Amino acid sequence: MGDNSFYAVLVSLIGVLLAALTWWKFRKTPRLEQYSENSRDTGGLVLALSIGATEVGGGFAIGMVALGYEFGLPAALIGLSYAIGYVYVIFCAPRIYTRLEETNDVSYLRGIEQKYGSLAALLGAFGVVIAYFCILSAQLIAGASFLAVFIGLNAWIGMFVIGGAMVAYTAWAGLPGVLWTDKIQLLAILAIMGFLVLPATIGDAEVKLGLAGLSPDYLFDMGRIGWVFTVGALVFLGPANSLRPDIWQRVGAAKGPATAKRAFAAAIPIILLLALAYPFMGICAKAIEYEGPPEGAAVEYIKHLFTDKWWRSTVLIAVMLAIISTGDSVLNMCGIIVTQHVRPKTREIWRKRWAANRGSNEWRTFGDQLVRHLRVTTLVIGLFAIMLALHVRDIVALIVNATTGFLIFMPTVCGVLLAWKGGKTRPKSSAFF
Repeated sequence: MGDNSFYAVLVSLIGVLLAALTWWKFRKTPRLEQYSENSRDTGGLVLALSIGATEVGGGFAIGMVALGYEFGLPAALIGLSYAIGYVYVIFCAPRIYTRLEETNDVSYLRGIEQKYGSLAALLGAFGVVIAYFCILSAQLIAGASFLAVFIGLNAWIGMFVIGGAMVAYTAWAGLPGVLWTDKIQLLAILAIMGFLVLPATIGDAEVKLGLAGLSPDYLFDMGRIGWVFTVGALVFLGPANSLRPDIWQRVGAAKGPATAKRAFAAAIPIILLLALAYPFMGICAKAIEYEGPPEGAAVEYIKHLFTDKWWRSTVLIAVMLAIISTGDSVLNMCGIIVTQHVRPKTREIWRKRWAANRGSNEWRTFGDQLVRHLRVTTLVIGLFAIMLALHVRDIVALIVNATTGFLIFMPTVCGVLLAWKGGKTRPKSSAFF
C-alpha cells in the first residue's frame, strides 16, 4: 500500500471511528432539552474547550496559516477581533442567559419573534441559515483542499469522508455530541501544536536561518494587510462573531451566567495563542522558501517538518479532528433554527411545546417528536452543505457572505438584548426592517 493510500484509509477510519464512538456514547435517545441545550448543565471547562474548538479549527486554522504566509504577524488581528467579540459576550452573558430562559430558546430568534413578529423571525432565520450554510461549506472546502494536497485524496471523497462523519454524529447526538467531540478535537490540536509542531520548528535549522533572513516590513508592517481590513476586523468582525446563534447557544447551555462568563474568559487565551501560532506557521513556510499558493502553506510546512510516515499520520489525525471542530456546531444550530422557524410542520410543534406546561406529558411528547425531526433535518442540511461545497470552491466569498449575514442583524439583536420588555409589548414588524 502506497503512502497516499495509507493516509486515505487512515482518514476514513478516523471519521468512521469518531461517528461510531459518538453514537455509542449517546445511543440513548435524548430529550429535546438535552439535544438542543445540554439541559443547561454544561460545566465551565467543557464549555471553554467547546468554544475554543469551534473557533480555531477547520477553515480558521488553514486560513490563518495562509494569511500569515502572505502578511506576516498582522494576520493575528483576526484572533484579536474574535477575542473582542468574546469580551462583549462576557459583558452581556447575564442578559443573554436570562433572555434565553425567558424565551425557552437557544438563540435570539425567538426573542425577535416576540418583539417584532413571526415574519421578522422568519427573515432572520433565513439570513442566519444562509450564513451558516456558507460557513459550513467553507469548512468542508478547507478540509477537502488540505487532504487533497497533503495525501492526494480526491475532493469528492474528502468531502464525504469529512462531511459524512460530522453530519452523522451531529444529527444523532445533537449538542451533547458536539460538546463531547469538541473536547477531543481541541485537546488534539493543542497537543500536536505544543508537543510536535513547536519543538520541531525550534529544532529546525533551515527554519531558523530562513526566519533570520525575513525583513521586518514583511513580519510587522500593518499597511501590507490594509488599514481597511485592520479597522474592519476590529470594529465589525468581533461583534459579528458574538452574534452567531451557536455562541448564544453556548451561553444558554452553561450551568449559569457565571459559568458562561468563566468559560468565554478561559477561551480567549486559547484563541489568542493559536491566532499567533497559525500565522507563525505561515511565516515559517515563507522562511523555507515555499512559493506556492497561500492555502497550501500549512500542508507544505507540515510536510517539511515531518518526513516520517508515522509522524505525518499523527499530525493528520489532529488535522482531521480540527477540520470538523467548527462545522458540527454550525450544523447543529442550523438544524434547530430550520425546525423552529422555517419548516411549517415543526414550527407548529415548537409553538405547541412552548405553550404547554413545562414537565407535562404533552410537553414531553412534543419534545420527542422534535428530536426525531431535528435528526432528519440536520442530516438533510448536512448533505446539502456537502453538495454546495462540491460546486462552490471560493472559501473567501463564502466567509464574507456569512459575516455580512450576521452583521445585517446586529442592530436588531442588540435591540432585543438591551431593550427587552419580556415580550409583553410588540412593536410593528416594520420596526424590524
